[in-house]
Formats: sequence, structure tokens, C-alpha cells
Amino acid sequence: MSQTGADPQFQTLGSHLSNLDRCNRCGAPRSVHGTDWTCPTRLPRGCGAVPIILGILLALGGLGLRAQAAQTQSRSMLVTAALLVGAGTALAVAGALMVRRPR
Repeated sequence: MSQTGADPQFQTLGSHLSNLDRCNRCGAPRSVHGTDWTCPTRLPRGCGAVPIILGILLALGGLGLRAQAAQTQSRSMLVTAALLVGAGTALAVAGALMVRRPR
């Protein structure tokens, strides 16, 4: 009988096991795997498009509100516009990170 080395599932960073060790199958850290070391299920790749589109729409709405607030000199509209642009940008970035995550 020949000795064959079993391919380990996780790449260890050092000599000790860590929750930051990467899986050779899916690339995810050890900490996101199940108790029986099953790889986590992935969301479909198109799921990141929804937050990107909603973020862009929120940011555009905030910019439109900003343009209107500049004409009417309304301070509360400026604050609301800034919040909309900030939320839209954060949502678009989160969507982009969902799309670019490693497979």
C-alpha cells in the first residue's frame, strides 16, 4: 500500500491553526465554515447589482435635491441631500464589494 498525502482543506498561516486560515476549495476563512468544515454557500453573482443600482439612484436623488436646495437656500434640504448622497455612495460601494468578492 502506498502512502498518499491527503490534501489539507485549509492553508495555515503559521504552525498553529487559526480562524484566518484560508480554504483551498472556496478561498473563505476557516471561521465561516460549518461545524463539519463544509464550505459556505455563495450568493449569486448578480446580487451585487441591486445595491449598486439603488445606491446610484439615491446619490442622484441627493444631487438633484442639492441643486434644488441651492436655488431655494434651504438648509434642511442641504442636510437631507448630503445624507442621501452619503447613503447612496455607501450602498453603491457595498454592492461593488459584493460583486468583486473572491470566488
